[in-house]
Amino acid sequence: MVPKSSGSLWMRVCRENSVELVATATFAADKFVARCNSVFVTPGFRRAGLATYLYYLASERFDARIVPSNLLLKDGATFWSNRSAIDFRDLPA
Repeated sequence: MVPKSSGSLWMRVCRENSVELVATATFAADKFVARCNSVFVTPGFRRAGLATYLYYLASERFDARIVPSNLLLKDGATFWSNRSAIDFRDLPA
């Protein structure tokens, strides 16, 4: 677990048994919440829950809920349109 006010988390996701990059994400936290600075999923892997999983993983690592950034591109705004935060504690058991 990363203390909430301790820096950033950088993630890279590759295809199984490969170095082919399929997603990247960076997150940073303060003492209250964590935010996604950037997330990118290659087109062939979109709409499969990969970005959502990265948010849950960051939430768990920071032990904090992830809230939307103040600056969202079109895809980010769509992703957050029905969410206010992502918290790993909300995952079904």
